[in-house]
Amino acid sequence: EATVETLGVDSPPTRKHYDYLIIDDVVTPQNTTTGETIKKTTENLRMCFNLLNTTGKKRFIGTRYHSLDTYSVLIENKIVTPRIFPVTIDGKPNGTPVSIRTQEWVDAKRKEMSPYIFSTQMLQNPIAEDSQRFDQELFQYYSPEDLDKNKINVY
Repeated sequence: EATVETLGVDSPPTRKHYDYLIIDDVVTPQNTTTGETIKKTTENLRMCFNLLNTTGKKRFIGTRYHSLDTYSVLIENKIVTPRIFPVTIDGKPNGTPVSIRTQEWVDAKRKEMSPYIFSTQMLQNPIAEDSQRFDQELFQYYSPEDLDKNKINVY
């Protein structure tokens, strides 16, 4: 066995047992799109826990992309103790930056990212207040003559 190995959770190896697992970025935007993908990610990760020897330890590093993602299951079941460090003191999008970041840096990040990405990446909160809301600019309006009422539901 190698001293250090990298593995994916999609197909963990069998018959190997490690002293230490560093589980990094198991949750991604792609595996939080449906309840089924979240469940599959969670179950695959749980299979990886069998890779530890009897005294082995595990460490998780990652970003939350959904309030009910795999990390939420780990937190709820007390498998992990979260250490969450948002970029602002109060964890709010317009809050005062923590001491290692300047207001200009945070403002630039907020400008570069969508509210959702800023919320997940910078605030460590996939549903941060003021970040998830309806945006009226995304609504599309149609006149009755534009619609074929036999093919779609009209509300």
